[in-house]
Amino acid sequence: MLKGLSSKILFMLMIFSLTTLVSCKKMLVDSFTKKKLLGTWEIVPLGPSTQTVTWTFYDNDSVIQQVDGVTVTDAIYTVNRNWVGYMIDFEGFQEVYGIADMDGNYDVLKNNKEIMILQRIKHDQSGTPFFRIEFQKK
Repeated sequence: MLKGLSSKILFMLMIFSLTTLVSCKKMLVDSFTKKKLLGTWEIVPLGPSTQTVTWTFYDNDSVIQQVDGVTVTDAIYTVNRNWVGYMIDFEGFQEVYGIADMDGNYDVLKNNKEIMILQRIKHDQSGTPFFRIEFQKK
């Protein structure tokens, strides 16, 4: 009888622990909102660059890409959750001025008040899907 009771208690503790863990993860993921994206972000160049490339995120799910203050392309973005955090999907960017097509699915590796790092993990066009972009808030 004690064996059956202790098994039930152990099972209930496991369910409680799992529920608590899932709730905490959901709260952490919910801390990322579009509010963290809104505004202008400057791409940190990986090498010498004479151009300033910025992305400006708007509340209406649009993002505008500018080179040296001139709008060159725009897109629509959506924020989605996945099992490890969150991701942003971009659709509608055009390849202009030698800047690669930026469409695709990006994992958000870091996003705070000053820095955002995106890693593209899926791209529907030909070529490599992997592309890393580092931004600094303007």
